[in-house]
Amino acid sequence: MRVITLLLLSYLLVACSSNLSKGNNMMEAEQFDEAVRYYEKAMLDDPGDTEVATKLYEARTRMVMANLIKVRLQRQSNQHRAAAMALNQSLHNIKRWKIIADSGVKATIEDEVLEGGTWLNKELTAIAKRQDHNAFFYTLKQFNYILDAGGADKTVNTYKPKLLKQGQQQCRDLKRQLTQQSYYLHKVWVTYCGVFAAKANYKLAKDTSRYKQPKIAYNRLKISKAAGISGKQIAHHIERNIRNHPWFSGDATSSMALVMNGRINYSVSSKPKTFTRKFMVYDETLELVKDPKDPEKVIRKLVHRKKVPKAVSFKGKEYTEVSSHTVSVKGTLPQGEVLANQQSSKQKHLIPAHTTYFKEQGISPLRAKFKNKQTWKNAISNGLVSKIKQDLDKAWIDQFCSDQNIKKGMSKNEYAVRCSIYQPNHGLVNAWAQTEFSLSLAQLNIMLGRAN
Repeated sequence: MRVITLLLLSYLLVACSSNLSKGNNMMEAEQFDEAVRYYEKAMLDDPGDTEVATKLYEARTRMVMANLIKVRLQRQSNQHRAAAMALNQSLHNIKRWKIIADSGVKATIEDEVLEGGTWLNKELTAIAKRQDHNAFFYTLKQFNYILDAGGADKTVNTYKPKLLKQGQQQCRDLKRQLTQQSYYLHKVWVTYCGVFAAKANYKLAKDTSRYKQPKIAYNRLKISKAAGISGKQIAHHIERNIRNHPWFSGDATSSMALVMNGRINYSVSSKPKTFTRKFMVYDETLELVKDPKDPEKVIRKLVHRKKVPKAVSFKGKEYTEVSSHTVSVKGTLPQGEVLANQQSSKQKHLIPAHTTYFKEQGISPLRAKFKNKQTWKNAISNGLVSKIKQDLDKAWIDQFCSDQNIKKGMSKNEYAVRCSIYQPNHGLVNAWAQTEFSLSLAQLNIMLGRAN
């Protein structure tokens, strides 16, 4: 266990060093956003590294200063919306990173907040006059840090009460679109009503359009006893790693039936083996001569020396390890199917082993290194999980990104919200967001506080 811990620590230190080096390079290139990204990775590798923490703070500070310069240039080029968005993000970063601005940066912030507030006053006034309550509240959310500075308080206080009532009315109107199967639309509706401080009560039925959980039958998977793997382990691994997919809901009643087929073959046999180790030794010729320092003594004198090959034989075993697998998972879904396959052709490995120890000849006992069964099982399981998720995604898109598939008891807008999970730019999604809220999906998510 200690060895594993040391190896893991060594890996983390190498990773940290790599990300730290990349961060340093980005700082030299004045690519401060990239420097921040690498230093943040280095901090994840070693949270207690004070050097990385210091460099990360410096990179974040430089990034904020660079963005403030960008804000000023955009504003001077009459790109007021882009400038305001960049300024709002900078103010957000200053707060969450606890940046301590010097006097020069403070002055720049004050100037840009004043300019941003002036633009926001005009923007909010124009929106309010066309009585677009959704655009008004989206703008409040989008530029919240600039607004927190108080530069547009009068405009907000003047128009917000009336537009709030309009939003509450739309909350009541949207309720009529709900059906007892509108699980995704219901979440949007509840959040939307919350933005306008309106009550949102609606009882949903059990979800018949999705599945409670994945359930994989694995009795058709044949596995050699020596494999050290069970079909149950693979099935549970897959179920655990796909159950967070949108197809599964605790509000559903039935399970998604999947069937696993195939074979996992593994065998090991052994036979005696004689190992031969060749090495070089010195062949020396000596003769007896009188010691020049003491004639009464006789010593041995080296006359000839050369290297000659020598060999030693010792007993051991040679194991023959054979493995292969072909595993598939199948199931049927609305508008699609699950068909995942993982296979490996027959692999044969010869594995030597012995218990001999000859220190002088550099021979140490050799343990047989067999296939790692846990790694093998995970490779099969993860490969199947990846393919199953692809099939689930495709089936979801095929089912919910077409208003031709709308089932009885579900609304078109429920399909649009479900489609937005994987196809946020789909025409069905854009039409819904624009028709209902006069916003893009990205703007709607910001207003609802659902943006990443």
